[in-house]
Amino acid sequence: MSTVRVPKYRFHKASGQAIVQIDGRRIYLGVHGSAESKEKYRRLILAICRSADRRMPAVGMPVLMND
Repeated sequence: MSTVRVPKYRFHKASGQAIVQIDGRRIYLGVHGSAESKEKYRRLILAICRSADRRMPAVGMPVLMND
């Protein structure tokens, strides 16, 4: 089984926004915890997986994450 590294949805304390860091670049998603920021995060992750020609694991399958 291959390892899929999924960037984390994180909280930026200074701004109160949700961020995700992809290839060293911080992307601000909106107010942390909001439906809008979670939807933006979901779309980014799907785009990354599609562009890398990878498939997201099926629901219930383990995702291995490296910190």
